[in-house]
This record gives sequence, C-alpha cells and structure tokens, in this order.
Amino acid sequence: MPGTIDAKLAELGLTLPEPAAPLANYVGYNVVGNLVVVSGQIPLVDGQIAVTGKVGVTATVEQAQQAARICFLNLLAQLKAAAGGDLDRVARVVRLGGFIAAPPEFHGHAQVMNGASDLCVEIFGDKGRHARTTVGVPSLPGNATVEVEGMFELAPVAGAAGGGGRGGRAAARAALSPEQRAERKAARAALSPEQRAERRAARGAAKGQKGEARKEKRAARATQGKGKGRRKAPEA
Repeated sequence: MPGTIDAKLAELGLTLPEPAAPLANYVGYNVVGNLVVVSGQIPLVDGQIAVTGKVGVTATVEQAQQAARICFLNLLAQLKAAAGGDLDRVARVVRLGGFIAAPPEFHGHAQVMNGASDLCVEIFGDKGRHARTTVGVPSLPGNATVEVEGMFELAPVAGAAGGGGRGGRAAARAALSPEQRAERKAARAALSPEQRAERRAARGAAKGQKGEARKEKRAARATQGKGKGRRKAPEA
C-alpha cells in the first residue's frame, strides 16, 4: 500500500527515478543518527542531463527552475533509498543547498532555486519548509545548469522508538547502503588490538553507568513510596 508521500507524488503526476550512481569517489547519501545527508544531484533524466549551460546564456530562468525540480526528484530518489523505501519516515526537510551555473551579471539565483523549494513544500507540506543556501558558480559537473543537495531528518523505524538501543541500531544499520556497510566493515577490520580493547572497555563503562543510573532511579522511587506510606501521628 503506497504511503502518504508516494500518494502525493502520484497525485502530482511525478515518478521518482532510480537513484543515480555517484559520478566520482563518494556515496549518494550518508545516514548519521536520524539525519540523512544526500549528495548533490544534477538534473538527470534517463541518464542524460536535461538542462545544460549557464542561466541567461544557454538556459532561461524557467528552464533552470525546471532543472531544479528535476534535481529535487533525484534527491528524493536517494532519500527514499536511505529511508528503506518509506518516504513517510521523513520528519523534516532540514536544509537544501543549490548551485546555479550562471555568469557574474546574473542575480536571480534564488528564483531558480525556488523550483526545488516550491516542489519540496508541495510534496511535504509544513515538514518541507527548510533552511537554504543558494550560490552561483561558473560551472557544474557535466555542464549541468543546477545542482541541489539536501539534509533530512528521519523518524525512527516502527518498533525502534527513540532510535536508541538494539532496535535503533538495527534500524540505522538497515538504512545503510551496501557501500556504507562495506566501509564500516573495513574500518572495523583496520582497528588494532589495542583500539578494539579500548572500544570494548568504553562500551562496558557506558553499560555500567546506565546500570547505576537505573539502580538510583529504583532506589529513589522506593524511598518515595515509603514516604507516602507513613501516616502522621495524631496530635494529643
């Protein structure tokens, strides 16, 4: 059954593409806690850059706005992969960043970037109202006219409320791409015996602190319960 955001995309007549493969040595997104940082996306349609060149030279403002919309759809494709296929997990669009290829005399960068921002709010409503940075640049990869990056907040997976504990860690692992899992595995394999011992000791200390905190809470509750059970002696 499609989610709310998928239904909204269908209502708008929009279809998300497959997540674009990175053009160089980076990953499409990174998941850090409950945040997803998505790498800059260019206006790819069926593997081809839909709008190229500089705004005001080879592309009109309207064409550049459309390019920004396409960039945002490519951004959502990456985000959906990061969210395990469920865009309803998006709790907030935190930030968008826009890069507009234009000559020095062009000053309508914000108007161009509105192509992405307006679509964002149209899809996510109030959750889509984001912070934003827009800058003009002399050129972009593949001679693209626009590039858009983003940061998003995800709600915890059902059954892993709070994102903590084993359920939260399992949800975070499930959201990792195969490349990210391989990187984490390689990083663990590169640890020295001393570093491994330090990590085990740190985890043990953290568990011990949590256990002590729970004991203190139980003791405090028990003390409060005893106090409530005592009755004041009647006055003579």
